[in-house]
Amino acid sequence: MMNKRNVLSFCAAAMMLLGTFAAHAATGTWTSGSTTVVLTDDGTLTVSGAGAMADYTYNNTAPWYSSRAAIQTVVINEGVTSIGNYAFYYCTGLTSVTIPSSVTSIGVGAFYFCTGLTSVTIPGSVTSIGNDAFSSCTGLTSLTIPSSVTSIGNDAFSSCTGLTSVTIPSSVTSIGNYAFFECRGLTSLTIPSSVTSIGNDAFGYCRALTSVTCLADTPPSIGSNNFTSVSADVLYVPASSLETYRSSDWNSVFGTILPLPSLGTWTSGSTTVELTADGMLTVSGEGAMADYGDACNDVPWYDYRDAIETVVINEGVTSIGGLAFSACRSLSSVTIPSSVTRIEYRAFSGCSALTTVTCLAATPPSIGSYNFTAVSEDVLYVPAGSLEDYRSSDWNNVFGTILPLTATATESISAAPLFVYPNPTQGVVYIRNANGAEVKVYNPSGAWLQTTRENIVDLSGYPAGVYLLQAGDKTLKVVLR
Repeated sequence: MMNKRNVLSFCAAAMMLLGTFAAHAATGTWTSGSTTVVLTDDGTLTVSGAGAMADYTYNNTAPWYSSRAAIQTVVINEGVTSIGNYAFYYCTGLTSVTIPSSVTSIGVGAFYFCTGLTSVTIPGSVTSIGNDAFSSCTGLTSLTIPSSVTSIGNDAFSSCTGLTSVTIPSSVTSIGNYAFFECRGLTSLTIPSSVTSIGNDAFGYCRALTSVTCLADTPPSIGSNNFTSVSADVLYVPASSLETYRSSDWNSVFGTILPLPSLGTWTSGSTTVELTADGMLTVSGEGAMADYGDACNDVPWYDYRDAIETVVINEGVTSIGGLAFSACRSLSSVTIPSSVTRIEYRAFSGCSALTTVTCLAATPPSIGSYNFTAVSEDVLYVPAGSLEDYRSSDWNNVFGTILPLTATATESISAAPLFVYPNPTQGVVYIRNANGAEVKVYNPSGAWLQTTRENIVDLSGYPAGVYLLQAGDKTLKVVLR
């Protein structure tokens, strides 16, 4: 008995043969669910209306299926909320598709065997990509999945043999069976930290795959026959999780498992700057960073600015150089150590994703102009004993709100999430929003280590790894390096 994959392949081959002889209507108008579909003689098929298209199957095809050879462009107008199952199945002449921000789901097999499709932009409104949605789109060369998507369906991009790159966002938690099976042009893959499960053969027979990185601290469950016949036999994982991966099912998949490589190491004044593949940039050393004046291009790591998600500045660093982290648009958190006395001009300008800024210096560092412009959250956290000093300093002109590290529930945002920093850490972590609750610390195996009601936990006596901090019903992972 043929399985579904064989049935679909057989049907596609049969339809290709029939398409050689069949005459197709060049125009037409149809109703599909809550939408109207119009095909004009220039090969443009337009879907308009308010609501969802109807669903079809590969046996009970869409009413415009007999005209599929004439379809070159699909334009879906704003107002359409879903693309129906098998809506454009086997439209081999289709070369471009426009999907509006009103669409939230792409149905099963919606673009199956659209071999002429070379690129597709999936809007951030889409939360669901169905099984087989883009399977066998052999002309597709690159793909960015939006951060609104939480799961990738079975066979969603299988046999996209021309696909050379794919970006999987950190919102995705599961990757289905055969999701990228036989994507023979795919050369590198980064699995985000959010992924917890990978289905059977999800990346089987991706023969050109030479680089595989998994950013998850806890190894995702992995189905059978994954990464078979790939060129890569090395997996890169977070250093703190190295032994966990080596003792998991991943060890039977990859011959070698290594810690994440460094993307770059640079000297900056008296400090050393290192950026690793997990997006963490670490500044260490004794003394001042270099000052980069007015030229962002002089910053050695500037070309990597969109890869930087966390900046860790170690104790001993005394000055943060001008423009050092300017336009790091993915940077979400930074902790400035107590040793810093000066932050130069525009060191943190244009960091639009920055939500957490903490300064541990008891004496407010001098701060250059145009710092922390365009940040997401206008709040600075400082030592409680220095609160008034910061509020009466130049920092008060930079941040609309300055709160103590021991902020109570009335001073902080109501029901604010538990937060620890710096994370990863080399020993000490500070806790915010526990609001006096008992905080329990557990090791990577789940064994209890200590309990505190303070806003600080010292992990420096423990081996590197992933630890759990629990306060009431809130739990956070902390990476100890």
